[in-house]
Amino acid sequence: MTFTKSFSRFFFSRSDSHAPEIRAYLAGLLQGRPGAKNMERMEEAVEDFEYQRVHHSISAAPWAARPLMDEVARRGDGLFGAAARTRLVVDETGIQKKGRKSVGVARQYLGRLGKVENGQVAVCTSLASGAHALLTDIRLYLPEVWCEDQARCEEAGIPEAERRFRTKAQLALESIMHQHRLGVRFDVACMDSGFGNDGALRRGLDRAGITFVAEIHCDHRLWTEAPWPHDEGARPGRRRQHPVPSHPGQRVDQIVGAEPAESWRRLKVRASDQGWVEVNWLARRVWVCEADRQKLCWLLAWENPDEATNDGRPARGPRRHYALSNAPADEDPRLLVADGVERSAVERTFRDGKRELGLADYQTRGWLAWHHHMALVMLLMLFLTREKMLSPQPQTEEGPVNITMGDLTFILERLLPHKVWPRGDEATVRRLLARRLAKRVQDQVARRRKTRATRPPLFPDEINPHLTK
Repeated sequence: MTFTKSFSRFFFSRSDSHAPEIRAYLAGLLQGRPGAKNMERMEEAVEDFEYQRVHHSISAAPWAARPLMDEVARRGDGLFGAAARTRLVVDETGIQKKGRKSVGVARQYLGRLGKVENGQVAVCTSLASGAHALLTDIRLYLPEVWCEDQARCEEAGIPEAERRFRTKAQLALESIMHQHRLGVRFDVACMDSGFGNDGALRRGLDRAGITFVAEIHCDHRLWTEAPWPHDEGARPGRRRQHPVPSHPGQRVDQIVGAEPAESWRRLKVRASDQGWVEVNWLARRVWVCEADRQKLCWLLAWENPDEATNDGRPARGPRRHYALSNAPADEDPRLLVADGVERSAVERTFRDGKRELGLADYQTRGWLAWHHHMALVMLLMLFLTREKMLSPQPQTEEGPVNITMGDLTFILERLLPHKVWPRGDEATVRRLLARRLAKRVQDQVARRRKTRATRPPLFPDEINPHLTK
């Protein structure tokens, strides 16, 4: 794997190089059976896979995962830096695990399952632009029960500096600021209401000059008029220590519900396999009153008629989303709405990571091994994202058809040496891929035509400005 050789410097510990074992592990993540990409299954598939040496390189070798993650972020910036609009999306992902030995495991809410289960939760940030997304940071959430149990932390190998409890929102702020300091370029930071409802996170980003689009809960209170007639206290130049709004705020859903029907507009966010992603939206300026400050922000609301529930079933009517943004007053609100809608790109990152690259298939327990595994999955994502962006897209009369990460792993599984199956020749793999893409083209063209026939034509002011450039 030529690509990974340029990262060999990250796999040194003292005078030992673990690069050969790491390359074998990366090959295993590509060649292992989906849902079972653990080291036992890797050994069955990958040539020159020495189980004990690979296990030591992942579980115990003291090479640092953080520098590798940072290098992935920098190279991701190189891929996305010239894009029309780039978003840094923060979200969490849950990984179901049994027992109590795995680092950070506890009974907690796992979004993928939609319920409280035994598992681990990671706070992730991803760079996203258009149809492409790349995981650039991942941080393990440690529940309070772990931080209060020093013996348990010691057994899992958690560094002393990491044994303090931090909320998911605090981890998210640390991650975004870390990406900012690395020089990763992005136009806006996006997050769902699990993070966006946290005022400290929004204020931290605002103080750093980072534009955000943060979803909030429907019962969040805002003001349509300035909550304080003036900002100063009894003496000029001094702010009030405990300011009290001069009138009560309103729930977000009440503010939006009071808007006339003609305030809602239609927006084409981007082209998709189904035709176009289209939402109904509105935006207005509102006052946010938190801590000792008031600030004018954008309140955004949108509904996607095609949105499905977490389990893939059609929703009962379009779900309404609400978001706040600290973007300046002269910002085009269509861009901000598109940012909020496109936050869902990170879900593709989690799906591809778990399905294609074994992000959740590890069988390690310690802090070091968990971060080694995640850093290597991020490295493979970087490689596959680069290949996706460089691969020509099949063109149809209904528009281009995207090459997926599954297509690339389909190719690599057949071209990489395998212990059991004969290595496929390039001509055969090309024929198989062409057949795979032809079926997808047929399905996508049919869906796009159906969408076009059932929706009215779009006017120029109903299209995401970046799509018209």
